Amino acid sequence: MQELYGAVGYYLENGSHKRKRTEEEKLTEVSVSDKLEEFRSKQQHFMGLSFEKISSVGSNAAIIHHAPKPESCAELHADFMYLCDSGG
Repeated sequence: MQELYGAVGYYLENGSHKRKRTEEEKLTEVSVSDKLEEFRSKQQHFMGLSFEKISSVGSNAAIIHHAPKPESCAELHADFMYLCDSGG
């Protein structure tokens, strides 16, 4: 049985082992959307994003076209919904 623990704790990496996030590895609206873009960029025929990424958590998800900035973005939490739209 594969275990997955949300944004606030442990997670599986490459399906092989558990690793605990450190304080320096906070999952934010910016860091998560950047990682998702990195994953997509490795796919065949990737030509870029259709528009600026919309990445938001919690109440920010109600803001149309929310574009977070690294210095002021929200941190993800397992109790809040996360929204990401990058035109995929």
